[in-house]
Amino acid sequence: MPVKKDSQEARIANFFTYYSDLRLTPPEVKNAVGFNCPLTSVRRALTQLTSKGVLRKTNETAEGLFGTTNHKWGLATQ
Repeated sequence: MPVKKDSQEARIANFFTYYSDLRLTPPEVKNAVGFNCPLTSVRRALTQLTSKGVLRKTNETAEGLFGTTNHKWGLATQ
């Protein structure tokens, strides 16, 4: 299923394509892309892009809010 133009998914996919070396947690993606939406929306978009093979969830983690552990996402390699 293709990514719709100007959707959250498209903006995130374009961001990771441009910054292909970055690995970011969902809160970092939300801040970097400048979304004014719930964090769960960003997580949903990351999950959908992962299912489509655009992004991949890495084994890297970082501490998030309230001491939670967040995985990092990056551009999927060919």
